[in-house]
Amino acid sequence: MWDVFISHASEDKDYLVRILAKQLVDIYKVSVWYDEYSLEYGDSLIESIENGLKNSRYGIVVLSKNFFKKSYTKHEFNGLKTKELLLNKKVIIPIWYDITKQEVFEYSTTLADKFAIYTNKNVDVNDLAIKIIKIVRPDIYENI
Repeated sequence: MWDVFISHASEDKDYLVRILAKQLVDIYKVSVWYDEYSLEYGDSLIESIENGLKNSRYGIVVLSKNFFKKSYTKHEFNGLKTKELLLNKKVIIPIWYDITKQEVFEYSTTLADKFAIYTNKNVDVNDLAIKIIKIVRPDIYENI
């Protein structure tokens, strides 16, 4: 079981996602399903993603202009949304990465309604990680 699954567009790795995943794992010891950590050559992408979605307590969804263009991110979001509905509890932690509420609304009214973490390329990744840890691992947050 992972603490979080990170759903993102690959174009957003260099400026945010890779750094965030590393911070969560290396500094705060959060267990993270992230493609660069969880996939091995020869793995079925669909099966690995499905396993990650099913076996993660939360899903960090890094919404961006790039995210909105991808079909696989839509699949991941739909899986997390379904999980949230079935469990009847918060699963999705949205990060709005250099986008507006209107852009999110056009993609998903469900996501536009969620209180989100706003960020851009000037993000303080440690601050972002702490906001996430407060939700997914309050036991760690208390000791920060």
